[in-house]
Amino acid sequence: KAIAQVQTTTGNLATLLEENLADSARRIDLALLSIVDLLEGGQNSRPLDNASIEELLERYQERHPEVEGFRMTNAQGEWLWGKDVNRAATATAADRDFFTLHQANPGQRLIISAPLLDRNSQHWVMGLTRSYRNPDGSFAGVISAAIPISHFTELLSRLQLGPHGSAVIRDLDLRLVTRFPPVPGPAGQIGQQQLADV
Repeated sequence: KAIAQVQTTTGNLATLLEENLADSARRIDLALLSIVDLLEGGQNSRPLDNASIEELLERYQERHPEVEGFRMTNAQGEWLWGKDVNRAATATAADRDFFTLHQANPGQRLIISAPLLDRNSQHWVMGLTRSYRNPDGSFAGVISAAIPISHFTELLSRLQLGPHGSAVIRDLDLRLVTRFPPVPGPAGQIGQQQLADV
């Protein structure tokens, strides 16, 4: 009976966490779509200048405190706009999987990155990304909402699983996003795929 109660409680907590994350992802995706609409609409009339783009990204970031930064690339993958972007030492997204997927199918869908070390902030993040297009429909670049891994860790820390409890989030490829409490060694490293959790 005790085991059944634990299983039920754990299942309920997992469901609540999943709903929390899904709701957050939906809200952030709506923000990305709104940014895309403003960018693509602006290109058809008067393109937004650098200052207007920065103001736009900052405004959406203020509305989504769980996002570390909204950032944008050009068609070549150079991060040119958004929080922590240094135009004098331009970082690139051109070798990231999400960028090449958007490049091949511009304007098609939301792509969530694997856990990665952000080249602008140097923090571990997961990026919710969408592409935006030129007036002729061609690929113009990517917009990313970077969510720090620490945000997910903080959510897990609220579950109160007891002194021997452990909570883990993995992506669809079973890479570790985060776990609480943290553990030393390979089993606790972001991105690892070792399933023998301890």
